[in-house]
Amino acid sequence: MKTKNTKDDLIISHLEYIRTRVDEINGRVRENERQISWIKGIGVMFVFGISSIMTWLGIDKWQR
Repeated sequence: MKTKNTKDDLIISHLEYIRTRVDEINGRVRENERQISWIKGIGVMFVFGISSIMTWLGIDKWQR
């Protein structure tokens, strides 16, 4: 009976370790997703700004 109890305790301790590791990894993934979304937003605003300036200067008329 004592060996089964130790095996159960061992399994539970391993599962708790896995749970903490997954929580740590998920936190890092969430942070990376936030950083990627910031980079995408900055890129979109940059392209929008450049295209607005080019349109304002009439660059699209020069291409004909």
